[in-house]
Amino acid sequence: MTQLESQAVQFMKRLESAYLEQRDMETVIAALDEEVSWIGTGQQDICENGIQARALLAREKERFQGSFVLLDTHYTAQQLNDALCLVRGRLSLREKAEGQPAFLMRVSALCILRGGQFKLYHLHLSTPSTTQQGGEFPKPLQEEEESRLRHLLQDRSAELAKRQQDYDFILSSLPGGVFCCDTSPALNLRQYSDGFLKMLGYTREEIETLFGGRFAELILPEDLQQTVEEVERQLQKGNTKQIEYRVRRKDGTAMWVLDRGQLVKTADSEALYYCILLDNTQQKKAEDELRLSLERFRIIMDQTNDIIFEWDMSADTLMVSANWEKTFGYSPLRRQVRERILGGRIHPEDRATLGAIMADMEGGVAYSTIEMRIQKVDGNYLWCRIRATLQRDEKGRPSKAIGVIIDIDQQKREHSDLERQAKRDSLTGLYNKGAAQNFVNRDLRHEAADRQYAYLIIDLDNFKFVNDRYGHLSGDTLLVDFAHRLLSLFRADDIVSRIGGDEFSVWMRGVKGSAIVKERARSVLEEARGLLEEQGIEEAVTCSIGIAMAPQDGADFYTLYKKADLALYHVKSVGKANFAFYEGAFAVSALIPGENYESVSERIDSDRRAVHTGDRLLREVSALLFSGEEPQKILPLALELVGRAVDVSRVYIFENSPDGGTFSNTYEWCHGVSPEKDTLQDIPIAELEKFYSNIQSEGIYYSKDVRELPPAERALLERQGVKSILQSAIRSGDGIIGMMGFDECRQNRVWTQEQVDLLAEIAKIVGVYLSCDHMSKRLRELTDKEMS
Repeated sequence: MTQLESQAVQFMKRLESAYLEQRDMETVIAALDEEVSWIGTGQQDICENGIQARALLAREKERFQGSFVLLDTHYTAQQLNDALCLVRGRLSLREKAEGQPAFLMRVSALCILRGGQFKLYHLHLSTPSTTQQGGEFPKPLQEEEESRLRHLLQDRSAELAKRQQDYDFILSSLPGGVFCCDTSPALNLRQYSDGFLKMLGYTREEIETLFGGRFAELILPEDLQQTVEEVERQLQKGNTKQIEYRVRRKDGTAMWVLDRGQLVKTADSEALYYCILLDNTQQKKAEDELRLSLERFRIIMDQTNDIIFEWDMSADTLMVSANWEKTFGYSPLRRQVRERILGGRIHPEDRATLGAIMADMEGGVAYSTIEMRIQKVDGNYLWCRIRATLQRDEKGRPSKAIGVIIDIDQQKREHSDLERQAKRDSLTGLYNKGAAQNFVNRDLRHEAADRQYAYLIIDLDNFKFVNDRYGHLSGDTLLVDFAHRLLSLFRADDIVSRIGGDEFSVWMRGVKGSAIVKERARSVLEEARGLLEEQGIEEAVTCSIGIAMAPQDGADFYTLYKKADLALYHVKSVGKANFAFYEGAFAVSALIPGENYESVSERIDSDRRAVHTGDRLLREVSALLFSGEEPQKILPLALELVGRAVDVSRVYIFENSPDGGTFSNTYEWCHGVSPEKDTLQDIPIAELEKFYSNIQSEGIYYSKDVRELPPAERALLERQGVKSILQSAIRSGDGIIGMMGFDECRQNRVWTQEQVDLLAEIAKIVGVYLSCDHMSKRLRELTDKEMS
């Protein structure tokens, strides 16, 4: 008897004991092949697969609670192939209950070797018939049984061959290679698929002759030790491994592979690795590219103060880039963000704003931006602009807010300084006329209707005498001293302003009748007399005051200003050095037509440090552009501010395309003419070569009469109704990124040098703004790309 036949007999003896003596159906079921067929002694004891066999055994166990005693057993075996044995047996047994007779049972079984262990592939149980004469079956019945078994064997063999064919097909269809090797340091190959050979480029003969069938020699030497150590580490946690390393291909190249394998113990306790090998070269290349990209991103972040953040709404965690600590000097908040972020480090005045933007993002708002103050480690607050973009999960629900924190503290301070300069008179430090107008109009729009105000215009009569007699320096000193005395006479809530060369105004809030206003007016006259006496010029210079009350005399600044000025004119006309309230007798309709009754001169001759109108416009444009608003909102306002100041028909910005081949009208403001922005897109620079070359070489291009220009330029401008143009290049670094220009469509215009210089300076400011905006957009695009 062969070893396989002996093992099959022992398998059947263990099975008969479990089935008949122990009635251990779990052990029997474990010994069944998934494709087992079972024919028992009863009419219903027939099944064709493992599922039916398990159900049959369960029913049998439920219906019959007893067991059997084996009196005698005899088995013979016949090996059919390397994995299949036919076992025949004869059993003598009886039920274990007392008084039961013995009976015979015949067994015919096919046992198949699966993974080093036998499984029951087919079983036929029978008992001898007591009705047959002579104790033998008729010969035709024996032949029929042998034929049935023969056909069954043929069917089962064909099925096994088909399964082997399917197995080979699956192996050949895998994207990589399959191999089996032992666990020795050499990793000796036991089996390997055609895909394994194709992947590495070798033949089976070359694997054996060049490497002796040792897989370890295919692994790059510099990766081998690390690979072995990693496999050992992973196998301490289970019997599977997944590891990356490089192997040597036949063409000499190194290929990254992903090795997914399992450690298996065979029937004779030999340990083998069964592995699938996948080409991982492209994945590693992508990982290297990502690593380099992240490294570039890190370099960019190291060169900027901008902080990248990510708020995971579901986990309520916050991730920020490393330059947070560099900026603020302490570690950022990372957990329980909703509960903790609105306290401590956020300026109290900004907490509600931050809370609102967080609620907006959780509610599905796609993009938000705010400006707020965050405390540094030294206790000071830093102004920051926060831009956040919503990221949704696979179900479309708000998931994360990703954005950037930008340090705008210096910009805010500069803007604050510019704003203060725009509101204040440079000599006296008082509010200027524009600021006073804003205060008055705001109060009258928002305050209670029953609240009273007084507007005073205060004039130093004959002040020109001081400048002419004693010089502008003495005049400046007198104005500063008088401004300080005015501030001391009025409440902190009142608005004291310088509205002309030697004219001042006071906006008294919440006055209770005219008596208190008269008292303050008399105090001003007394302080003026005292100051003039100290200066020794009281005989030549006096002080006069005109007063209008609100709301009875007017509900806006312009009306109150005109009526207070009429009252002041009345004082001057009857002797000066006094004050008067506006009354109906001073109405404009009662005055002599054609005569100028305005007493206040808006020109400040005495202030030699006053900023030129053009300088003031540049300051206002700068403050507007760098206020933090989006370009689509702020640039049109800036163009309107410039256009009205210069009094032109159209102000516009053209920007070059990224490749420099065309330029397009991106922003435009018009006054009295039709917009042309939509018709001036993607204009080839080559078509206007002379015009554009002048812009590039000179930086400025202007013409009193467009009819003198070359035909192409003339046709383009005349179609828009343009008569005169003035244009300046917009630069970024050493290059030109576009141009800014004025169009005059009413008449031919001679452009003064002051206007040329003004446009050039404004174009510089716009160039800085556009460059910053483009850089910010590029950084956001790069950030979004890296995070996705």
